Amino acid sequence: MDDLPTELVELISLFAPQNDIASLCLASTRLADICRRSLYHSLAIDSNNVEQTASCLTTLADAPRCARFVRELEVVKLDIKALASHCPKLPLPIGLQIICALQNLVGLETFSFGAEPSLFVFITGVQFPRLRSCTLPYFLHYTSDFLEQHRSTLQTLIISPRLTTQLLTAADAAEIEPLTFPRLNCFVGPSTLAERWLPHSSIEHLIVDCRLIPDAASNVLRSVNNASLASCTMLVEGWHTEPLAAVVSYAPAVRVLTIIELGCDDDEDAYEAFLSSADKYIAQLPQLLALRVPTSPKDLQPDKPGDTSPAVLAELAHLRRWAACSRTLLHAALHDVWQWAPTAVWLATHKADAVRVAAASDSFDVTIAHMQVGPASDENVKTAVDAWCKRLDEMETIVQVVAPLESHAVEQALKF
Repeated sequence: MDDLPTELVELISLFAPQNDIASLCLASTRLADICRRSLYHSLAIDSNNVEQTASCLTTLADAPRCARFVRELEVVKLDIKALASHCPKLPLPIGLQIICALQNLVGLETFSFGAEPSLFVFITGVQFPRLRSCTLPYFLHYTSDFLEQHRSTLQTLIISPRLTTQLLTAADAAEIEPLTFPRLNCFVGPSTLAERWLPHSSIEHLIVDCRLIPDAASNVLRSVNNASLASCTMLVEGWHTEPLAAVVSYAPAVRVLTIIELGCDDDEDAYEAFLSSADKYIAQLPQLLALRVPTSPKDLQPDKPGDTSPAVLAELAHLRRWAACSRTLLHAALHDVWQWAPTAVWLATHKADAVRVAAASDSFDVTIAHMQVGPASDENVKTAVDAWCKRLDEMETIVQVVAPLESHAVEQALKF
């Protein structure tokens, strides 16, 4: 290993397990200097393993040269009593040990706090000068105080749906301290906090829980009122058109719109009525690239290519109407097992068959194999195809950003 170039050793350490990286650091001073960056890049504090957590906190507090390499930190569980009782030889009281360790993380960029919200008080006064993304519980003014110190650097903010978050109502909005985030690009959280923290922001991706407050979608989008909003995802209860109307009124330039119903509303008639009423709103969204309205009726199964079942034909009828009123729509996700992309079947109203367009998966990859591009010398067709591909690339870029955040938001929301 001593004969290997530094760059190659660094590359090896990027793909090696943590235990192997630690062994490399013990092999020689040169390897320690090279591999330490990979060893400390991503850390998790989980007091289910008390000894390891205590050792990690001690290293971060006593060795700033190691702590400065940490870029990602996840606090999974923080049991103060267990740490204090199992590790009585810590050089400082456990609270001070945690604070000293965190204060040395001058290069931290991503921070996730999933422990008991009341323990968040230990980090309220800590500032991470390079913090860009954080996942936090809402715990009264402690969260606001922490965010105030990082508002100039934050680009992604995710508020965990803990009990204190779920109890927020419209009446609480006036009591929440307003904040301004000049560089915030993505927000995931409840509508009450979005109203107070996002007015006139430059946010591009918004995932907001609208279930607890009437007209929450209108209130949030009216507050944001941002022409640069590229994607909007709303978690709702019941199939109603208020979210669609809010987007048309306050975010008409949105490119990817997702509405996820979490109220266990399996009323297929209500769902069909919602889809039928979407036409007039889609027609007023001149830049819409993707409309995603997934649901999971119990009696539906993944279909096969060429499926002409009544359910598929019903969806096809919706798609054809939407294609007639939107020149930009590229993708539609309706039932969870059906992902539609524009083809001759979608766009040609005289077609009676229903050809499956994409397999049931989380992938949004779409090809232009079904497009009739005509002769290669036809400049008009080539220009149209180039524009189509450009819009497709834009849609896929947006979906790659928001899809993991949506999955996490739905998973967490269903727990509370």
